[in-house]
Amino acid sequence: MTMAVCIGGINQDRTLRLICDPVPGASNRVIASEDAGGVARNVAEILARLGVRVSLVGAVGDDPPGRAVIDETA
Repeated sequence: MTMAVCIGGINQDRTLRLICDPVPGASNRVIASEDAGGVARNVAEILARLGVRVSLVGAVGDDPPGRAVIDETA
C-alpha cells in the first residue's frame, strides 16, 4: 500500500460570499462558512480519499477553531 506524510499548514478556512451585488461604501450582506483547510491538510484529505495511507504533521491551536479542524480532519 502506498503511504504519504504531509507536513505543513492545518487551519480553518473562512469564506464569505456576497448575497447580492456589492455596493461600495455600504455594509454588504454575506453568507459565511467555515471549513477545515490548509495546504497540507487538504492534500492529505485528497490522498486519503484516493486510498493512500496518510500521516499529517502540523501545528494546530488549542482553541475552538483548532479543535473543529481536528474533528473534521479525523
